[in-house]
Amino acid sequence: MSEVPVLQVDGLVKHFQLSRGIILRRKIGLVRAVEDDSFEIGRGETLALVGESGCGKTTVSRCILRALPPTKGAIRFSPKEGTTIDLAPLSRRTVAPHLVGHRPVHCVCGQHAASRRGPGSDV
Repeated sequence: MSEVPVLQVDGLVKHFQLSRGIILRRKIGLVRAVEDDSFEIGRGETLALVGESGCGKTTVSRCILRALPPTKGAIRFSPKEGTTIDLAPLSRRTVAPHLVGHRPVHCVCGQHAASRRGPGSDV
């Protein structure tokens, strides 16, 4: 029997509607931020979303954390064996979002961490 992944994302899609007008809002376009992303994270595994600026890394993260509602797709969370929660239909208030952003250079090389401190700070 295979182990159930802790987080499973299937066919995640997020579109943002562009509109014009204050009173009579007209749809003028669509931004396709995320198209059909699928992945799973097993117990004890770590996933890093890496890509160019504007490729949808933050949007995927925010959809998983319910800070943004996905347009389509399934987001399943299994906190313990035998329990699966579908996060996609839940409201933002139901799931407490926590997102930690890092500068890659600070994560890889500890010597750059001191450069973030202001002048005259005790190290």
